[in-house]
Amino acid sequence: MEPELAPGDKVIVNKLLFGARLYKSFDLSSTRLQCMRLPGTRGIMTNDIVVFNMPYAPNSDRITFHINYVYCKRCIGLPGDTISIRNGHYSNGRQSALGCITRQRQLANIPDSLIPHKAWRTMPYDSHLKQWTIKNFGPLYIPKKGDEVAMTPETAAIYKKIIEWELDCRLAIDWKRRQVFDGHKLIKAHTFTHDYYFMAGDNVVDSYDSRYFGLVPDDFIIGTVIHAIHF
Repeated sequence: MEPELAPGDKVIVNKLLFGARLYKSFDLSSTRLQCMRLPGTRGIMTNDIVVFNMPYAPNSDRITFHINYVYCKRCIGLPGDTISIRNGHYSNGRQSALGCITRQRQLANIPDSLIPHKAWRTMPYDSHLKQWTIKNFGPLYIPKKGDEVAMTPETAAIYKKIIEWELDCRLAIDWKRRQVFDGHKLIKAHTFTHDYYFMAGDNVVDSYDSRYFGLVPDDFIIGTVIHAIHF
C-alpha cells in the first residue's frame, strides 16, 4: 500500500460503516466462514482502504477463511463495475482517478522486459483465454448479488473460484464441447449470491492483489480504514 501506508504503520478500522460481522460459529480451525452482518451506515466506496480476510490461502486454489489472515488494500472496483487496466492505469469507466496515479505512471514507464515473469501475468490463469498482464488487464465485470450469467467455458474460467465457493463444488470445463459441469451435472447458468470487490495495492509495481488472486467476497470484508498512524 505504499506510499499511502508503509511497513510498521498501524491503522484504525471502522467495522460499523459496512456493518459488523457476527459469527454463527467461531471455530478457529474452520475454513468456512459462518456469519451474519449487521446493517452498516454505508457501503464500500471506490478508493476506500479496506481491511479483509484474505480469501486465498497460499498453495490453495479454493476460497477459504482464516481468521488471522488479514490484508489491507484499496477498493478499486465495486459490485457491478467493469475494471480494466490499460498501459498500467486503472479504469472503471466512471472515475478518472483510481488508486495511486503516480505509481501507475511508474509502471507504465517500465519496459516490459524488466518486469519479472512472475509479476507480468495476472488472472485468469487459463491458456484457453487471452492472457491478461500487469499492464493490460480485463475488461473484468465484478459480479453483484443477483447477477445471472450463462455458464460458458470463458465465464467458468474467469469466475471459477467464486462460483466453486458459492456452490461448494468443483467445476469441470469441457472446452471441446463448450460445456461446464459440477461433477456430472451440466451447469447452464449461475446466479451470484454475493457481492464482490476488486482490491488493489497502491504500489502497483509490486503488490499481491486482485490482479493475481481474484475478487474478494463481501463476507470477507472486516471494515474500512479511517485513520493511519505512521511510525
